[in-house]
Amino acid sequence: MYNFKPFTPIGVTNWRNHNQLFGIKPNDKLSHIFVIGKSGTGKSHLLINMACDDIYKAQGICVLDPHADTVKAILRQIPENRKSDLVYFDATNTSGLPGFNPLANVPEHQRQLVASEMITTFKKLFLESWGNRMEYILRFAIVTLLEYPGATLLDINALLTDKSFRGNVLQSIKNPYIRAFWETEYEMQSASTQANTILPILNKIGVLLANDTLRGIFGQQNGISFEQCMNEGKIVLCNLSKGEVGEDVATVLGSFITTAIQNAAMRRASIPESQRKPFYLYIDEAQNFVSTSFATMLPQVRKFGLGLFLANQHLSQLDTETRSAILANFGSLIVFRIGLEDAKVMEREFYPVFTYDDFISLPKYHIYIKLLIDGAESKGFSAVTLNDFLGHSGIRYQAALPSLEE
Repeated sequence: MYNFKPFTPIGVTNWRNHNQLFGIKPNDKLSHIFVIGKSGTGKSHLLINMACDDIYKAQGICVLDPHADTVKAILRQIPENRKSDLVYFDATNTSGLPGFNPLANVPEHQRQLVASEMITTFKKLFLESWGNRMEYILRFAIVTLLEYPGATLLDINALLTDKSFRGNVLQSIKNPYIRAFWETEYEMQSASTQANTILPILNKIGVLLANDTLRGIFGQQNGISFEQCMNEGKIVLCNLSKGEVGEDVATVLGSFITTAIQNAAMRRASIPESQRKPFYLYIDEAQNFVSTSFATMLPQVRKFGLGLFLANQHLSQLDTETRSAILANFGSLIVFRIGLEDAKVMEREFYPVFTYDDFISLPKYHIYIKLLIDGAESKGFSAVTLNDFLGHSGIRYQAALPSLEE
């Protein structure tokens, strides 16, 4: 039988000269966990262990994996009684791509936010050639299609270039501000001016959406509903392998999925608090998928039962605003071995318990952690994570003990 604990196991620490297994309680986990550490230090093992514990405890989760190894490891651990809850979003399966329409069923009050998050993702990919005019028109294109029933992102090109299609779309648009843009400002341009205006969008966004993987996924009017997955406690494993689909494609998919889950959480406002099933979103290489606006909304999504586990290698991978928002809004902080610049930051975060030198010399699987315990932040302490999933036996907890005592 699975060795159930009243918390999600994290590792083993030395407590009053005894090696003590510890973890994080469900309510504290909803206040989010941020993990940082160099490649190969043990972050993925920790993610796998915590996600598998959720699975065995019948919790709903989503894992975004830009490498595929993590989701494949989790797949091997899913017990028979939970296989019916599995939703495998495999972007590498060219013979049967999953459907995901980020424009579908977005409530009116969330459309501007969804458009902003999409634009943030595109801007990240094309920052060097990004322009205000390009962003202005693209925003109108996205909010228009969000209001048009049955639209997909693949309709952006037609909306910009096909007057007949644009006319059909506008018949369904009730927002007077959006209609005015297309019927006056956009249509009043000469053909040459209009062509020059939309050329950057067609060259960048159009080419990106011409990718076979994105066309196959975004071109389906319906598909996976992350709101349904969240409310039904599904196991959503997203294989976004950059090595197979490309970094740009993985970034777009992961970012849009993150936004969809964020918005699904916010729509739980109409569900009584006691009926909001906890749902945990695990993101490896979080810098690729998380925006500043998302990070600043972390306290709000917690209220609706969404807890995050974000992992990345270096703070410098996050822009300044996102980094500040994460450090300010995450309840628990776990640090594996890190580089020189990050050690300076973490020395301040853990002051006065650990020093700069401590952070740069941690062995594999060893961590320094500030853990939220019953809503209160603990002082920093050292520990060793479990380097294998605990599986069906508590004996595996012992794997980390010898190195702790050295």
